[in-house]
Amino acid sequence: MERLHPVGFLFLCASLALVAGGNASAAERYCSLTVTVSSTTGARVEAFVSVQDQSGRVTEKETEAGKGTAEFCDLGITTVTVKVGDDGSCNQVVVKNVPLVWEETQRLAVTYQPDACPADSPRLAPLKCALMIRVQDATGAVPNAAIKGSEDLSTQTSDEYGRALLYLSVGRSVEISVDAKGYQGNTVKAVCPSGIDPSEKTVILKKQTDAN
Repeated sequence: MERLHPVGFLFLCASLALVAGGNASAAERYCSLTVTVSSTTGARVEAFVSVQDQSGRVTEKETEAGKGTAEFCDLGITTVTVKVGDDGSCNQVVVKNVPLVWEETQRLAVTYQPDACPADSPRLAPLKCALMIRVQDATGAVPNAAIKGSEDLSTQTSDEYGRALLYLSVGRSVEISVDAKGYQGNTVKAVCPSGIDPSEKTVILKKQTDAN
């Protein structure tokens, strides 16, 4: 049997390492879309951003304070519609047909002027408060749970820590249903306080085998 020359052996090892490294890079996490919101002066702006795909699924986030950015990592490859500002609010920006590319981050820059609206504008959206839902079972967080509110809210999916964020109109009581594969569904009531301070609510799910 012919023995492999040391130089050839090193070349083979290097080639295998490059292939393995390429596969690892392909599997690295990336975000489908990053939205950056700025004012006309270039200052980064805090705003509500929603993304709707062609199936009608809507994902809503608030831009990160100081950075003016919101990341949407679980989108597909079809075009989406991006909205900056609440529906019905003054100077809302809508960008249609935003293209998405597999394993590439699409970066969208939006100029938004909410401060230019009159203080008494009748088109301003009602005040909302942020409610974080934390989904857990007897042992810890429940990721990938579907969370739906009765107030015409889009369905949210809990992250790896069981968290999801909803925005509720001030003063309204809302029923929130939570479902996850392998668990019994649960419905809870939540209310946005009279103020707009953020709040949290924990929802406990029981595994279907535990319920029997």
